[in-house]
Amino acid sequence: MCLSADEIFMLALIRSTPEGVQGASDIRLRSRYRFSETEAQAALDKLFDSGYLVKQPKIAMVDQKTVKREFFSLSPKAWMDSELSCEINVLGLPISSLVWADPTDRIPERFHHYFWNSNPKELDLNNDGTYIALRLFEAANNFEAETWALKNVPREKLLGILAIRDVDPKIKRVIEVYCRD
Repeated sequence: MCLSADEIFMLALIRSTPEGVQGASDIRLRSRYRFSETEAQAALDKLFDSGYLVKQPKIAMVDQKTVKREFFSLSPKAWMDSELSCEINVLGLPISSLVWADPTDRIPERFHHYFWNSNPKELDLNNDGTYIALRLFEAANNFEAETWALKNVPREKLLGILAIRDVDPKIKRVIEVYCRD
């Protein structure tokens, strides 16, 4: 599929934003009003329909309330298209620090220091998911670590945190909202 220069710019803009973008108004603002809201929405729809973008539910704080919102982020197809990556790289926007979820069931090395009393290389998400998520939420106080946990820890393991007594109610609320059907 042949993409226009504006669509490539939008993909680069989305790639440079760790949390993704919420929609056309977010694109318009981040591009410093390079696009109208109508143009941005049409391009987002086209990129989503062509498989270059995915919608991901994420937790957001609005007026001190936790809400679940959908954000657009790059799909694996966009990350793996080497020709497209070259075109995006030419624009010179930085790559976000939150790239696609690690393809393994292990904790990424950048979070190992939160597991000082256990060997993080021996922990895996299927058996130790509740412990991993809870540690990343409590000890990390790091948006990237919390986002990684929400994206990668199995839902039933996240829900296991709700049964633990001494967990901060704010952590429980985030998990309740995220895991809501």
